Amino acid sequence: MHKHRLLAAVIALSLFCVSSAQPRSGAGLELAVSFVPKAAEIAYLSNWSGVIDDLRRVYPIEPVVGDNDFLRALSDRHAAAAQFAVSGRSPWFMHEMWAWSLLDLDWELQVYPGGAVLAFNSGFDPGPTLALLDERGYQASDHHGQVTRHIAFDLSLAWLRPPLAEYTNVAYLEQERVLVVASTLEALHALLDAQAGRSEAWSAADIGLAVAGAAEPPLGAWVFPAATACRYMLVDEPGLQAYSAAAIAYHRVGDEIVGTAVLAYDSEVAPALDLEARTSFATDDESAFRSGDYFQSLTAEIVGEMLWLRFGELDRSSRMFDMFNRSALPFLRCTG
Repeated sequence: MHKHRLLAAVIALSLFCVSSAQPRSGAGLELAVSFVPKAAEIAYLSNWSGVIDDLRRVYPIEPVVGDNDFLRALSDRHAAAAQFAVSGRSPWFMHEMWAWSLLDLDWELQVYPGGAVLAFNSGFDPGPTLALLDERGYQASDHHGQVTRHIAFDLSLAWLRPPLAEYTNVAYLEQERVLVVASTLEALHALLDAQAGRSEAWSAADIGLAVAGAAEPPLGAWVFPAATACRYMLVDEPGLQAYSAAAIAYHRVGDEIVGTAVLAYDSEVAPALDLEARTSFATDDESAFRSGDYFQSLTAEIVGEMLWLRFGELDRSSRMFDMFNRSALPFLRCTG
């Protein structure tokens, strides 16, 4: 059967699937979302423990620092994680400068604007990393009972050169085993205050929690308020329902790459009114996303006030993120 006919058949079977089931807890990624402050425009979540577990399918040797064959396998199978997460771009340099690498992380959160949060796995000893703060002259201060450390930016210091410039302001949360870093003290405080509940919640927090805690946790996800998406999508579509936040993510199921797009609305009626139009944007042969044959199947589901679109057999893990940056995900268009 021609792939477009198969796609149409899948949509016909699932187009009006409505579910009241809530996503189950996943890999503990929900903690990451709690750090995103209200002013954030976008957050990128990398599930490093999930990525490394998946890589064992194709790279049976346990990776170690300095293993460049492992990095090539990572770049090939998980282009999204390798490209968009700071820890994925130069992991061995990161280890040389700060005594940890992506092999030591459960997950990584990048917040724009803001900073980053790094969750160490249970097998990692953060002692050597924290000792470097004292050795390098970081000054300690207190923020609501949390010790924070700061140093002036100096481009002559290798361990502060881009992309490590955010490491001028640092806090380590021992109970959560996370390192919070930011380029300004104000940004560091915003991340800490969000997690502690001392500030107003991020407008995309609910959708972020839903994606992070899904039954099939994402290996990489971008979460953003509608205002961010609307700046990227350029074209407005009259007649669509306005959504409040959105997310795109990718998963690995065997050798297949699965993409997910989620839109959150302010009522349970809106997703059903929007479902047919947004799925047609995704499958229209004239759209950049469809015409490139970047995916093979689409299913749609309504969960409460959220519309979930699941794209089967993406051609590569970074496809949806690349297309978002190119303003070429028509199903995220905003109402005119």
